[in-house]
Amino acid sequence: MGNYRQHVACGSLFGVIYSAVAAVFAGLHWAYATVAILLSTLGGLLPDLDSPSAVGLRGFTGILGLMASLLVWRSISELDRPPGFEFHLWAVMAAYVLVRHGLRRLMVRIAVHRGMCHSVPTCGIWGALTYLLYPSDHLEIRIAMAIAVMLGFLSHLLLDELCSVDIQGVRVNKAFGTAFKFWGPSALSTIFVYACLSLLSWRIIRQWPEDVEVPTTLAAPGPVWPYPWPQSWLKDGFKDFRVFAQDQVERLPERVEQAKAITAKEFEGLPEDLAKAKQFVAKQLSPQDVAKAKRFVTDQLPQAAEQLRKVAEAKKFPLPRRR
Repeated sequence: MGNYRQHVACGSLFGVIYSAVAAVFAGLHWAYATVAILLSTLGGLLPDLDSPSAVGLRGFTGILGLMASLLVWRSISELDRPPGFEFHLWAVMAAYVLVRHGLRRLMVRIAVHRGMCHSVPTCGIWGALTYLLYPSDHLEIRIAMAIAVMLGFLSHLLLDELCSVDIQGVRVNKAFGTAFKFWGPSALSTIFVYACLSLLSWRIIRQWPEDVEVPTTLAAPGPVWPYPWPQSWLKDGFKDFRVFAQDQVERLPERVEQAKAITAKEFEGLPEDLAKAKQFVAKQLSPQDVAKAKRFVTDQLPQAAEQLRKVAEAKKFPLPRRR
């Protein structure tokens, strides 16, 4: 079976692919797409809640506890007569402790690892719970988040089955077939899982809006952000930058002409200056002086070469040979 890091990576990969496809072809807002990646990653760890030795799940159950606390806070705030802050605080703390420390202990006691927690019906249960509990008024967004959790869950089952196959030895171990299944070894647990799935399906049918078909697009309005920043800042900033860039492009021919004029003015007297320099050099250096300089250089070159050779032998590095 796959380990903790492999399941996190596989769930994240499924979430990224799903979010990218949903954003490009179904119009899913980028904020919802990022949440879908997170839910797919968490869904990739859900089957191992019944594992008594999964140390990496401690942080995972902490994230689940935090999400449960946020849901509880929102549910209490939406009551007709919401209680005070102190009751909000205690309800949130109780939800966190129950999910963080109680959920996994309960699953370990009542379930067997690689039992019905690793099954397709349980995948449907987590998807139905996501649809019912996700805090959104848009039907398509709740469906999108439920699909993200189910994809992450199925990535876990698929990875476990792939890890049960020895490709080099062309054989399968005894764990093959215990993850991607529709029923477990216990008839009681199988009946219980299908009963929970049926109940949640009935709840979804009861909550399904009338005269509304299954949406074919996920282009729902983006999440509400009541503050003017950073959207207004980005919008105004890009607008100012666009105006500035357009102004600079329009002034570019004028700048080029100015540069040409300055260059022509600077190099206007260059030929005369070069002619004067040649005359000055010709007056200062006679042919005899040039011949003396050549003879001096020719006489000094052998001595300089001998000194370089001595230095090279003392420092022990080779000199380049003459061609």
